[in-house]
Amino acid sequence: MKEVFYAISVLSLASVLVGGASIFVLGLPLLKGGAISPDQDRFRQRLASLKRVLCVMGGILAVEFFAALLYCRCP
Repeated sequence: MKEVFYAISVLSLASVLVGGASIFVLGLPLLKGGAISPDQDRFRQRLASLKRVLCVMGGILAVEFFAALLYCRCP
């Protein structure tokens, strides 16, 4: 069972790192704001991509949370 716990931990760390990097890459130009105006298609595409990354990260973290709960309840 330790292997399952370690696998969940590694998956959680990897998802947080990849998601954080994606959020940084997609969100940095949105924060600068000067080069991108809200009426441009690129702005909307980046915002949609950022929303997808956040939804996927939330789903992965939810699955990992429930897996950790199941792991803790099993003897």
